[in-house]
Amino acid sequence: MKNVLLISFDLIRTGEAETSLSIASLLAFLKNDERYGSEFFVHHLPINLLKIANKASEIEAVLSVFDLERFDAVAISCYVWSEHLINPLTVKLREMGFRNKIILGGPQISYSDQVTEEYPDCQIFISGYAEQALLEAILHSEPISSPLLFRNNTDLSRVPSVYKTGEIPLTEGQKMVRLETKRGCPYRCSFLRSQGSEQQQGSCLSQRQDS
Repeated sequence: MKNVLLISFDLIRTGEAETSLSIASLLAFLKNDERYGSEFFVHHLPINLLKIANKASEIEAVLSVFDLERFDAVAISCYVWSEHLINPLTVKLREMGFRNKIILGGPQISYSDQVTEEYPDCQIFISGYAEQALLEAILHSEPISSPLLFRNNTDLSRVPSVYKTGEIPLTEGQKMVRLETKRGCPYRCSFLRSQGSEQQQGSCLSQRQDS
C-alpha cells in the first residue's frame, strides 16, 4: 500500500475550522475512492503559520516525529504565503532521509511556467484543480526520470461535500461555514496574482443543496 504525507501550510484563525476548505476537498475526494485504505493511505500534516514563530525550526520539529522513509510520496500545497518555505522544506526532507517522490500543487504551481527551475528537487507538479490529478500522482508507479506535470481533469460533480464526509466537522451553534458553489472567476484582472483560467468550471449548486 502506498503511504502519502500531505503537508499544508495554512492560515487558520481562531474560531475557524482546523482544516482548510481546499485540503478538506482533496481529502474527501481521495477517501471516497474505492482503493483508499487498501492501495493507498494519506496522512495530513497541517502547519498553521499563524501559530508558528520560528518557522524553520518548528517545522523541522514537527517533521521529526515521522519516519519519513515509510512514505512513498510527500505532497505539498504551494500558496503565495508559503512559497518561501517550499525549497527549504524539500531540502530538509532529503536531509531527514526521504528519498521518494515529492508532489507539488497549488496556485504557485498552476500559474508558473518554470516550475522545474523553481523547484528542482520535485518530481511531480499538479496544475489546476488537484483532486483527480493528486489521486493519479499518488498511484503513479512508473520510474520518474524527468519531472511530470499532471493537469486538472477533475469532474467537480464527483467531489464529495467536505461537511457530509466529516472532513470539516460541524458543531452546534457554529456561526460560519465555508461553502464553495463555483470555482474560478470569469475575469482576468491584470492586477491579480491568481487570474481566471481559460475554461471555467462550475459545480452545480443544486447538486450540493443536500450538503
